[in-house]
Amino acid sequence: MATIFILVASSRGQEDTGATALRQGQAAYRAGRFAEAAGYLRIARFSSLENPPLYLQVLARLALAEDAAGQPEARDTTLDRFRETERM
Repeated sequence: MATIFILVASSRGQEDTGATALRQGQAAYRAGRFAEAAGYLRIARFSSLENPPLYLQVLARLALAEDAAGQPEARDTTLDRFRETERM
């Protein structure tokens, strides 16, 4: 029983971290802090791996932030991940 509680608590913490990172990334992007936004969105990306629709949304936002931050190689890698995930 304790193991189940730990797993549920861990999962909820991951969701909270991912949701918080996504909100922070969106706010940083709107404020024009594109490199900072990309950092937050990378955290959100890992937290959203098990939710494909959210993962695609995060990847799209991350690619935009990386492009705006002048990170073309990172943007291209993110877009490749987006295309791979979309094909599944």
